[in-house]
Amino acid sequence: ERVARVALRYNRALVLVEANNHGWVVLRELQHLRYNRVWSNPATGKPWVTTKRSKLEAYECLREVVRDGVLFTLDQSTLQELRSLEVRKVTPGAPPGLHDDLAMALALAYRCVQDAPRGQRRDSSKNAVDDFIARRRLERLRSNVLPWRKTV
Repeated sequence: ERVARVALRYNRALVLVEANNHGWVVLRELQHLRYNRVWSNPATGKPWVTTKRSKLEAYECLREVVRDGVLFTLDQSTLQELRSLEVRKVTPGAPPGLHDDLAMALALAYRCVQDAPRGQRRDSSKNAVDDFIARRRLERLRSNVLPWRKTV
């Protein structure tokens, strides 16, 4: 109920719920509450399932957001988790004794936005985040010296 209440407060926000473990209970409750703005894979229509591959996809999406300078101000706990992530086997995770729940939630949030159809975003005709990314990329291109131009 709390997820639906918060999503409604944010203009019927698109919600991504992990279908692993306890997530099925949340998905069923959202269905029961008739909250249908739940993210599903565009290719399969199924909800998010965290696997090694999907976790890598989410963190790759987050890496692009950081690279493009779109990552907005974070709370101290999330920032600390992001800084502590390390790749042990295949996927990023928290070192022993620490957590990565906030970092993963942030990665999933940006992954959700990446797949959301433009019509489901805040303003389908002009999206502020897309405009910001385009401006940052243009600034980066303009700041790079062209390969055939000599610098003094």
